[in-house]
Amino acid sequence: AHQKLQSLGGGGFDSEMAEAEISNIPEYETVELNTKVFHVGSFANKWRETLEEGDLSLEEDEKLATVEEEDAKVAKEMGISEETAAELRLVCSVDTLRCAGDDNPNVIPDDTDLVTLGSLTH
Repeated sequence: AHQKLQSLGGGGFDSEMAEAEISNIPEYETVELNTKVFHVGSFANKWRETLEEGDLSLEEDEKLATVEEEDAKVAKEMGISEETAAELRLVCSVDTLRCAGDDNPNVIPDDTDLVTLGSLTH
């Protein structure tokens, strides 16, 4: 590394170039392409300005009177038709994530090899 520094030009050299030449840590990012420096506090302040108070709250939203009102609210927020909002509610609901027949975690199937204290005493 010392020889590389001397070859930069007659004894005097730029400190940035020296750091780049001395460093044996590989560079995997292109500068200013993948990472940009920003002030975290400014980002947080801008985020709080953008979000509404309800978005920052940990409290549950008040329940809407009907499913139609909920669909209308979602449609307005997303800029879509109420029919599309209703379709999204059906497709993206928690119920669609459940497997058929596995809804009750308190029921142990008959065909299991599970050994419990109850089965050891009988």
